[in-house]
Amino acid sequence: MSFAISAVVIGVVGAGISAAGAVSSSNAQKKAGKYGAEAGGRQKAQSEYESKIILEKSQEQARQVRAQAINVRGTQIATAASSGVLVGDGSSQDMVDEVSRLSEQDAVAYLWDGANGSISATEQGRLADLEGQQRAKQANAAANATLVSGFGSALTQLGSAGLGIAGAAKGGSTASMKFKGGPTGGWPSV
Repeated sequence: MSFAISAVVIGVVGAGISAAGAVSSSNAQKKAGKYGAEAGGRQKAQSEYESKIILEKSQEQARQVRAQAINVRGTQIATAASSGVLVGDGSSQDMVDEVSRLSEQDAVAYLWDGANGSISATEQGRLADLEGQQRAKQANAAANATLVSGFGSALTQLGSAGLGIAGAAKGGSTASMKFKGGPTGGWPSV
């Protein structure tokens, strides 16, 4: 009889250890998921900051190109006027207009590149954030599955311990118990 009681105690202790292990593993998975979500959020914030910097840099480059164009046009007009050429008509005006057109193309190209870079950085951050959220959901699902599995194992061990108690109460062992219900089993007959 003392062997049966020892088996029951071992079963109960095993069930407790199994349940505690499941809870511990579940908590670790949830923490990992939370960290993944936080990392995604930090990456999103960093990408938004980089996006702003890219856009500001492109705007500054466009301003510089436009300022240089003003200087070049002024130099062209002054040079032409000092040599006696009438600026505002003909080829001298065409030259000034061409500088204006080309410099504006350069400025718009900087703005376009900056806008595209900004959008790209923002979207990369958004994607990182979504991936972090997804990692957290997956970790929580895995944690819940671990809990269910761990508690299922604990219940199985407790059920086995219950059979041991029933056998000990009858004065025998669980091996001598007969099951009703045919080949699929059933409740033990004590």
